[in-house]
Amino acid sequence: MQITDDKINEMAKKIKKMSKYRDVEIPDETIISVIQLTCPVSKNSADLEKKVREKIHNITALYLGDINYKKAIDEFKQIKNDPNEVKEFSQKNLTFHASTKERGHELTPLYQQLFSHIGNCKRIADLVCGLHPLGLPFMGLPSDTDYYAYDLNKAR
Repeated sequence: MQITDDKINEMAKKIKKMSKYRDVEIPDETIISVIQLTCPVSKNSADLEKKVREKIHNITALYLGDINYKKAIDEFKQIKNDPNEVKEFSQKNLTFHASTKERGHELTPLYQQLFSHIGNCKRIADLVCGLHPLGLPFMGLPSDTDYYAYDLNKAR
């Protein structure tokens, strides 16, 4: 199916305004790219929009459970100076995302084994991180390690 740039931009704006995606703040370029890539396999505008929404859901929210970010941030601010409480907070909140929930209780041995093979890193880029920055207390990294976490979902 063919679609004009104006229609692509209109659809991208419509999707960004949906309640499911309003707070996620997905970059316009990402939505536009998904629309453009989905056009050739779509029958009509309704089919295109449905497929685009499914793909956006798959890349931003599929494995994310219900976490109250504001509440979690407020809680973290209260305990951030206590390493034991931070570790407990992180362990609890890692269970809200399927990919971190499944390995949450194995993080310390996982990282011990990983870093024993690759050595200490000076800089880590965690792309499409989800809630994984909460794994930092289990990594055993030197305090001068730079850790950069990126996700399409701004709330994360």
